[in-house]
Amino acid sequence: MAMDQKKPSLWQLQDRLLEYEEQINQDETELSEILGEIAGKIDNIKQMIDIFESEAERYKRYKDEMAARQKSLQNAADRLKSYVVASLEKHNTTFEKGNIWIVKLRESKRVETFAEPEAKDMLKLAQAGLFCIKTNFTWDKTAIKEALSNEQNYPLLEEYAKIVTSKSINFSAVNAAKKEKAL
Repeated sequence: MAMDQKKPSLWQLQDRLLEYEEQINQDETELSEILGEIAGKIDNIKQMIDIFESEAERYKRYKDEMAARQKSLQNAADRLKSYVVASLEKHNTTFEKGNIWIVKLRESKRVETFAEPEAKDMLKLAQAGLFCIKTNFTWDKTAIKEALSNEQNYPLLEEYAKIVTSKSINFSAVNAAKKEKAL
């Protein structure tokens, strides 16, 4: 060590030690405050998470209740439609007139597929234009309906599809004036 530099005295060393202790105490106080703020933030965040999850669960229950109510109402409407279809069929009629509404029995045909063809059959059906080979298995129901309706000879097709007749009803106003009056 160079001679021109003086070594600190004991008093100076003790003063520096006191300064460092004060800084450490201030830092510890500041650290405690920061840790307290962090703890408060964590508690507040958890409280908000609980509130959000509780509200989300409430909406889920409400959604489930509404879905059940929707299903119940749709089932009731479907039962009434079936009742009208059965009544029209029982009386061998396709048309009934009310005061406000006219009900007509419609008959439509759709293809119902009930089995996936084996790989060897897929190619035969595709070559006949009755089956589309894509990444996913899909029937060309329009072509199948046409083939089965025209009684084209596809014995293989009969193993996988048939035409199903379904009936539905359609309401239309007797006339616009009566309909508006009813509303």
